[in-house]
Amino acid sequence: MGQSRLFESIKGIVLDVDGTLYHQTPVRLMTVGGLIVHCAGKPRSMLPTLKTIRAFRQTLEGMRNEGPGFDVGARQLQATAAAVQLPLTQVQAIVQKWMFDYPLAFLHRFRQKGLVEFLQSARRCGMRLGVYSDYPCEEKLERLGVLDYFSSVLSAWDPDVQSLKPNTRGFQAACDALGVAPHQAMYIGDRMDVDGVGAQNSGMRSVIIGGGKPGITFRSGCHRTDSFSTLGNLLPS
Repeated sequence: MGQSRLFESIKGIVLDVDGTLYHQTPVRLMTVGGLIVHCAGKPRSMLPTLKTIRAFRQTLEGMRNEGPGFDVGARQLQATAAAVQLPLTQVQAIVQKWMFDYPLAFLHRFRQKGLVEFLQSARRCGMRLGVYSDYPCEEKLERLGVLDYFSSVLSAWDPDVQSLKPNTRGFQAACDALGVAPHQAMYIGDRMDVDGVGAQNSGMRSVIIGGGKPGITFRSGCHRTDSFSTLGNLLPS
């Protein structure tokens, strides 16, 4: 498909959040910096906290091949607690503070360039906009200043999803929430192995954003672009 036809027949756009709407690496580095300062007076607490965060992320990846129909959030927390051999309540507190709450204060500093302009242009074109993320994300969207652009916000933790990408269940739920068929929808993410594969298997058009050469390229059944600014230039006028 040529670049000029990328948005042909598309009525809805669904976006990933982490690593897609903002640059994830600097956010993680600032979080680690905050953790170091926090633990300066109690250094023994730092290693268990770092191990818990790492195990929480690794557990998510290990669960991706499981079928749908289980409580994703509860399973991930329980598996993490087992891996690090800490009480579940302690793991919950660590994850809530350092994975979900602490980074909120500076997310907006690392928002992807051109994101707001892309969302504005897509809305003007009549596109329906939604979000489908691995984690609950409404607070992140609010801090990024983009929550109001989306008519649907879903995560793998939601009761009507209960599955992880690349399973197609969440992608289909995102399309249903926007009232569009999968072939009329585009999914924008940052990982080919979960975002691109899941979208393609669901019948959606897929775009991977970030890195690579300027412009739009096509590889392995998926479009790739360096930025939202580039992608926005291809929206119908």
